[in-house]
Amino acid sequence: IDNFNFKRFFMEPKVYLRHIENEEAHWWFKARREIIYSIIKKNINFENKKINILDFGAGSGTNISMLNKFGYVHVYEKDEKTSSFLKEKFKKYENIKIIQKPNNNNKNFFDLILIADVIEHVENDEAILQYLSELLNKNGQILITVPAFNFLFSSKDKVLHHYRRYTKKKYKK
Repeated sequence: IDNFNFKRFFMEPKVYLRHIENEEAHWWFKARREIIYSIIKKNINFENKKINILDFGAGSGTNISMLNKFGYVHVYEKDEKTSSFLKEKFKKYENIKIIQKPNNNNKNFFDLILIADVIEHVENDEAILQYLSELLNKNGQILITVPAFNFLFSSKDKVLHHYRRYTKKKYKK
């Protein structure tokens, strides 16, 4: 686990700032949060207990408060400035911990890993998913959101440092 190269994916700093400014009110962030919330509520068996969650590549942290309703949230964001912002923003929450990166101490630990619009930024998406699957406990689940359809790949994807978009078939693979 510790050998995964975390330096191989990124977003431009101005994108993080734009997300921070817009995450509360923008329809895209609000709708995606509600969809993720409903998927978790419907598909994760809580058995009346708080679960261990990893928000991997949390960006501006738009999903953290929502995830906090389900349990203990461990937040990994590669960008140091954004990670520091998140530490300050969530410092009063006992159930939220901003981490440097997941490591062997987290192996088989998480009940749920959320990867919201991250793996398209990773050159080797299969490697990151293999790495993250090792962090899941026996019954753990990964929830992934990605941009769809490679035929829609455009200059905007290039600016956002996307390597690809996904079809249903590629997503399942």
